Amino acid sequence: MKNYHAEIFEAIEEIGDVPAGVTLNGDTRFEEDLAFDSGSFIELFLIIEESVPGFTLGAARLAPEDFTTVNLLGQFIARRMAELTESA
Repeated sequence: MKNYHAEIFEAIEEIGDVPAGVTLNGDTRFEEDLAFDSGSFIELFLIIEESVPGFTLGAARLAPEDFTTVNLLGQFIARRMAELTESA
């Protein structure tokens, strides 16, 4: 199953500077490591929707525990893509 890290890293870099001392990897935490706020998350999700063909967020399905780290967000995207593929 694809992890979508590349798309997430690109979106993070598009939003703004990664703080000094932070290396983007699967364990990177959005709030603690990158100082993301609600506006940053909205921007992140919009960029990901544009960069992952066929992906739609489905906001009703999104819970805070789905996006605390890059790994968890990648897993959410993979699950959502599987749902979208099954329903097509």
